[in-house]
Amino acid sequence: MPSLLSLLQQLLQRLYGVEVEESIDDYVISDARLAHILRGGPSEAPEELLVHEEDDTLELSLYLAPELLARVDRGRPLERLEGRDVNAFCTVLEGVSHFLYLLSRARAERRVTRLELELQAEIDKYAVLGYLLRAQRQGTLPAWLPRWLFEAVRYRADLAADERTRYVTANAYARRYCRRLQSRYQWAWNGRALQAELRRFHAFGQAEKLRYINRLA
Repeated sequence: MPSLLSLLQQLLQRLYGVEVEESIDDYVISDARLAHILRGGPSEAPEELLVHEEDDTLELSLYLAPELLARVDRGRPLERLEGRDVNAFCTVLEGVSHFLYLLSRARAERRVTRLELELQAEIDKYAVLGYLLRAQRQGTLPAWLPRWLFEAVRYRADLAADERTRYVTANAYARRYCRRLQSRYQWAWNGRALQAELRRFHAFGQAEKLRYINRLA
């Protein structure tokens, strides 16, 4: 039976029309000591994509804290996503998004910035939550979703200034883009027009993404 992480990877690949051979299950670690070694230092992040690049070789590991995995495993988010489980689910989904985005770009020999990773992950969370919650609630969507994702945001206290700036910037741009999606498509998440829009945006690089969102203002 596929794991939740594998199912999320498949969902994102279908959404964006992206094909990769690697399975995320082969890259996940939950040992904090191993993550410390691979990272080269401590971190309080419950989710982190660990990347090492040398010459033409790219090495990846996705660290997910054991308590995070345990919390997600206790629920059945793809069938019934409860409000109390949304935060843990989104953290896991963010890791899957980072993994798939970086890997797909590497296969295409395209460079990726950290801001680009964070921006796409924010949009992935909005799209996947919109799809799941609308399906689970017979066509309705909770009013709290946009506010929760983009306004009621708390950042870790241990973030460096440049990291915090990156997260804030990604959040602001994603909020503007997703407002456009909501107003234009009215949560018609199965529509071909919306899928084409999401795929077009996903294919953009960072500069194209930011220019596109700025033109929406």
